[in-house]
Amino acid sequence: MTAYYTQPQRLNLSTQLQPSKMTTAARPTFEPARGGRGKGEGDLSALSKQYSSRDLPGHTKIKYRQPTQDAPEEVRARDFRRELEERERVAVREKTRERGPREHTTSSSSSSSSSKRPRLDQIPAANLDADDPLTDDDEDEDSEEDSDDDDTAALLAELEKIKKERAEEQERKEREQKAEEERIRMENILSGNPLINLAGQQQQQQQQQQQMNQSQTTFRVKRRWDDDVVFKNCAKGVDEARKEKRFVNDTLRSEFHKKFMEKYIHGLLSLTRSSHNQLSRHFNQESMEKSGSIDSLGSKRSSSRQPSVDSLSSTSTSRSDRSAQAKPPSAMSSDSVSTSAEFSPELRVKPKASAKMVLRDSDKEEPQLLPNETVQDMAQDVTYFCPFTGALRGTVMITNYRLFFKSMDREPAFVLDLPLGVVSRVEKIGSASNRGDVSYGLVCKDMRNLRFSHKQMEDTLRKSIFEVLIKFAFPVSNGLQIFAFEYGQVFPENGWKVYDAVSEYKRQGIPNESWRITKINDHYEMCDTYPSTLAVPVNIPDEELKRVAAFRAKGRIPVLSWIHPESQATVTRCSQPMVGVNGKRSKEDEKYLQSIMDVNAQSHKLFIFDARPSVNAAANKMKGGGYESEDAYQNAELVFLDIHNIHVMRESLRKLKDVVYPNIEDSHWLSNLESTHWLEHIKLILAGALRIADKVESGKTSVVVHCSDGWDRTAQLTSLAMLMLDGYYRTIRGFEVLLEKEWLSFGHRFQLRIGHGDKNHTDADRSPVFIQFIDCVWQLTRQFPAAFEFNEYFLVTILDHLYSCLFGTFLCNSEQQRLKEEIPKRTVSLWSYINSQLEEFTNPLYVNYSNHVLFPVVSLRHLELWVGYYIRWNPRMRPQEPVHQRYKELLAKRAELQKRVDELQREVTNRSASSSSERAGSPTRSITPVQTFV
Repeated sequence: MTAYYTQPQRLNLSTQLQPSKMTTAARPTFEPARGGRGKGEGDLSALSKQYSSRDLPGHTKIKYRQPTQDAPEEVRARDFRRELEERERVAVREKTRERGPREHTTSSSSSSSSSKRPRLDQIPAANLDADDPLTDDDEDEDSEEDSDDDDTAALLAELEKIKKERAEEQERKEREQKAEEERIRMENILSGNPLINLAGQQQQQQQQQQQMNQSQTTFRVKRRWDDDVVFKNCAKGVDEARKEKRFVNDTLRSEFHKKFMEKYIHGLLSLTRSSHNQLSRHFNQESMEKSGSIDSLGSKRSSSRQPSVDSLSSTSTSRSDRSAQAKPPSAMSSDSVSTSAEFSPELRVKPKASAKMVLRDSDKEEPQLLPNETVQDMAQDVTYFCPFTGALRGTVMITNYRLFFKSMDREPAFVLDLPLGVVSRVEKIGSASNRGDVSYGLVCKDMRNLRFSHKQMEDTLRKSIFEVLIKFAFPVSNGLQIFAFEYGQVFPENGWKVYDAVSEYKRQGIPNESWRITKINDHYEMCDTYPSTLAVPVNIPDEELKRVAAFRAKGRIPVLSWIHPESQATVTRCSQPMVGVNGKRSKEDEKYLQSIMDVNAQSHKLFIFDARPSVNAAANKMKGGGYESEDAYQNAELVFLDIHNIHVMRESLRKLKDVVYPNIEDSHWLSNLESTHWLEHIKLILAGALRIADKVESGKTSVVVHCSDGWDRTAQLTSLAMLMLDGYYRTIRGFEVLLEKEWLSFGHRFQLRIGHGDKNHTDADRSPVFIQFIDCVWQLTRQFPAAFEFNEYFLVTILDHLYSCLFGTFLCNSEQQRLKEEIPKRTVSLWSYINSQLEEFTNPLYVNYSNHVLFPVVSLRHLELWVGYYIRWNPRMRPQEPVHQRYKELLAKRAELQKRVDELQREVTNRSASSSSERAGSPTRSITPVQTFV
């Protein structure tokens, strides 16, 4: 074999750089890797960073066989040969067991079908397949397939039969159910309508003939009479598309209904009343002696209810109007006359026969005026666009206190009585229409929007009646006095003497060895928004108080609001410290808070509750404010309560107004209510007050409460916590003291937050802070209905006169301003009006839990929207029976039962005394008097 040897050639650089025209798989190459010419392919380093997931290791940990996964230890201990033989024997036995019945079936089938099976020589040659052997196994398989097909067909037929029977049964049940529903519907139609309730009329006549002592009628309307298809079909001729749907109790829906009611119902009711009066005269003679106090209550209750035709007038009497005969006329005509929780003054109408009540005398054109109330202007042919009853034409009268509208288009007459202080702004809607009408819109502070229109004035020099309204609705902006300075009604009690700071501190046990009363702010020099009387720690002199005031916003130092009678734990309030961005400190302020903690011997810790969110508190450092540092204030713990500022609350109330007035969208009610976040804010306020009350009562720890300036969220928290801790504040007079102390004397800015008499409705200082507090109180009354002496009407009356400008209680921003304006001398207190008729505001379920502490549930699941205030103008939300009237009946019944209990108690005592004297010498059981109270 010849070997060939080739001298290796030397490659130069030019040869290496030339592109190769043939493969280099058989020889080494010196050409470096080159990138492509595409985008991003020229960078070799970038290409080297790209890798595929396939290049990654599939497993990064060593896997071991687990038990039952044929681990080596298990495999070594097993005998595979024996296991295999055992499995083979089992398989043979099973095969033999299955083959036995199959052979028997095959033999019987072959014998029966041998006559039908063709012989081999009879089968055509074209049907034979050389690759398919003709064996007995194939024949057995064919027979098994045929039998399986037969069984499947039988099963499917049976299944179809079952389905058909079930479908027929279901159809029969549905037919029976529809027939039953149709029968019930027809029965309801026949029995629900008094006109076609022939069976009910016959039955009534028979009962009247058989039982003369039965005076009740069977004409019961089980549901609204206009729900029946008969009436709806007859009313289709009226264009209902432009009309808004209403309750029939508020107005008649169409002209057909009006004619129908006049033709049939009035005549039927007159006949019924005449027959009823004849029966009543006969029955009264027999039941005169049997009638008692319970019957009298029942008669009052029945007299308050009227037939459905007069349902408008049956609920037309407002709460204060019901006490008209017992109260001064001026008090009746006030704003509280026209507002109540279960009836709105916007829909107040005048009964046909009420000669004793001046405001509902349909023969008079004007209401009874208050002292010093004068008529400023009057206009005829004014249209009021009520969102619930439609357009109403009538007369408008403007006084220096109210707007009074009366419509004579309907019977009974429609009356709207609106205090001008409720008006937030007046807007002219569009320009004069083709008919010469000018429209005005009134945006109110109590959740209402009103719209009027009137003919354009021919005399251009004369002012429109709504221009006069603007003048007296915003007296401060027009250089006039608020009506409260002119109102001169005299009440039996002077409400300005309800609260005295020294007396309230003495009730709490102040002064004592730890707290003293100081007069350092007697002339409002230290803090012009604080009261003149303050309670401070004993060991802090007045000079140090001034230095502490210099470190607190607006000079509002920590002062005592409430002290626990047993543990001496305190609730103190103040404003934010002026820490600033640089983190300033005040030794006097730190010593002051240490003294507050030291006077409570049962705790060595102080909780500082900041009502603001932590983000807002930190942002206030840029303005020079801030919050306490736990490093500077030893043994103090800072807690943020996350309650938002006045701007967020104002926007939340605006959204709530859009949701509840005038119409409520039922399909999206919950989502719309949630979007307002109103109940979330109520929850945060209640949760913060609950934490304060819990620390004071359960933890026996003193607390300091503040927000930014200490007159908005601070007042909400301290007053609610005191309401939970002290039962005195849950009484009517105690609640008045609470408002005077925590809100009025400590400088809540009512004038700025409400805007009394000011037309600047876009003022950024306006906010519903006080409304939220009253809402929280209402939530407490819902959870503890027997713990409060006052009722819902009491809270609604307070909010109504918050806007009315009839009383001077909520005027001005501080105690100093009220003294400067001589508010107590020149105006009347709201408490004078309320305390002169306490029975109107008393809760009949009240039980004096003076020593009980209330811990409410503040979950959103337990909070409700206050329908009695926010949606009271909607007639759909009006209760069937006035709650206030029911309260008065319960109070009368309670007094009667208590009187009866006292009589029985005296009787038991007398009997026990007489029996003991008669049986003085005999051994008998002693009778213990029973102490029973209602």
